[in-house]
Parts: sequence; structure tokens; C-alpha cells
Amino acid sequence: MIIKNILIISIITTIFTSCMKISTPSKETNFNSITYNLVSKICNKIQNENLIYITDFVNESDLKNHSKLGFILANQTKVNIQNRNCAPNILIQDLQLSNSLKISKHGSRILSRNIDDLKINNIKDDKKILTGSYLITNTQIILFLKLMNLNDGTIISSTTTSRTINDEFKSLEGIKTSKDEKEENKNNIYRPFHL
Repeated sequence: MIIKNILIISIITTIFTSCMKISTPSKETNFNSITYNLVSKICNKIQNENLIYITDFVNESDLKNHSKLGFILANQTKVNIQNRNCAPNILIQDLQLSNSLKISKHGSRILSRNIDDLKINNIKDDKKILTGSYLITNTQIILFLKLMNLNDGTIISSTTTSRTINDEFKSLEGIKTSKDEKEENKNNIYRPFHL
């Protein structure tokens, strides 16, 4: 009887533990998968190119990259273009972001989303540029990737994907995470003042 009860308890524990593991979502963000999803949709448009410009992803609210999130997304995009057999032999020219793109004699680069600002001698008009951006809502992050022609500013291809917002996205973007909010609330607990 005791052995039967132990066996039943072990079966119930195993089933309960398995169910918990299945229903517990992963807290890890797979940036490689996210950017692969974006790149795979425009891959056929860049396979015959020998050079492409790629910018850091920017926040749609101000078109600036002031966080680690844009850097990670851009670099994972580059990896997926070259390492996932999309365009393994393509040369990628990196462009760093600010309000306007200016390339000085010393090579400092700053980017604008205004294609007219891109008409600078050091950038070849017949090439293409990949610009990434993201928008954060209360519940999700929506990512956009556009392949543009530098010659006339037309959008050749555009793609989007979204993910549920989590603390990792928030932390990389410099937004308060749920852990930060819990800590803040813990510190703001009412404590009576004694005279």
C-alpha cells in the first residue's frame, strides 16, 4: 500500500512538474530569430548586390538610436545577411546614426532618414541601404526593416515583425522593467513617522 501511494505521488509530481515546464514561457529573447524573420523576407532583393549600407535600428518615436537595442538588432541583421546564406559574399558598409548623414574627410558618419541628405560623394548612389526601426507599445515591440534605393529614395522592399514586450527589450531601451518598478514600489512603502 505504501509503495502504491509513493508511486501515485511520484506520477502526479512528474505530471505537475512537466506541465509547469511547458507553460512557463522563456524569458530569453532570441534576437537572431527576430532579425532572421525580417531578413528572410527581403533576402531575394539583395542577393545580387555586391555592397549594401546598413544602419542601426532606431526608435520610431524620435528616429534616434540612443540605446543598446538598436545596436543589437542591426548587428544581428548583418549576421543573418552574411551567415544564413542570404548574401554571404556581400560587403556591408556600416552607418552610424544621428540626425543627418555627413561623411567627413576623417570618416565620421552620421545618418538621417531623409534620402536627400544622403547625396554625398562618399556614398554610391547606385547602392541600396537597409534601415531598421522599431516602435514600442504597452504590450509589444514592432520592428520594421526597409530596403531603399539610394539613387531615388524609393522603397524596394519593406517587412515587419513583432514580439511581446519583455524586460530584456525594456532594459536595452532604457525603459523601467517590472523588476525596477517592484523595487521602486518596495522603497515607496508607507512608513509611519514616529515622534
